[in-house]
Amino acid sequence: MKKIAILTAVAFALVLVAAPAAADSPDSLPWTQPTNQSSFWEDYGATTHQEDDWVCDKTNNDDSSGPYVIGDPPSGSEWRLIVVKAGSTVNDLHWNPMSGDSFDHSVQKGWSHVIECSRPTDDPEPTTTTVPEETTTVPEETTTTAPATTTTAPATTTTDPATTVPTTTPTELPDTGINAGSFVVAALVLLMSGGLVLMGIRRAETE
Repeated sequence: MKKIAILTAVAFALVLVAAPAAADSPDSLPWTQPTNQSSFWEDYGATTHQEDDWVCDKTNNDDSSGPYVIGDPPSGSEWRLIVVKAGSTVNDLHWNPMSGDSFDHSVQKGWSHVIECSRPTDDPEPTTTTVPEETTTVPEETTTTAPATTTTAPATTTTDPATTVPTTTPTELPDTGINAGSFVVAALVLLMSGGLVLMGIRRAETE
């Protein structure tokens, strides 16, 4: 009997581990037609909790049996509320559900639809800051070469002033029509005549 009791306890424990965890007792809100819409619950979060960043999605039960098991929230978000509806009496409100929790309506049992509402997580995703490696660049030594200065003395050229010898241009005698040879002959004749005259005078003086 003890063995049977132990085996039964172990089997029950395994069932508890394998089965999805059940949610805590829900709050309730009377059902009305608007509560069937996702937009109603987005406004509900803004008006009752001052959280205007809810995103709500509705899932209808297509003849599925068993409780509804909630999955993972959208990336970067967390579950804020799941609304379970069955019949037309009240909506069950389960706050801050966890992935893997299972849900049935508390009065009607089963569920006709659920509305899951998520909101962005308060904690931002960790930011990895990459510190760039510090690179020290040593400037290359710059050698300044002074250009060679070449002084060129200007060549001194001494130019002796040119001596200009005046050119004497012979003055042409006016053409008198007398031939030069005739002039010479006439001069000789005059000289001879003068000589004869002088000789005559001297003779006269001596006599």
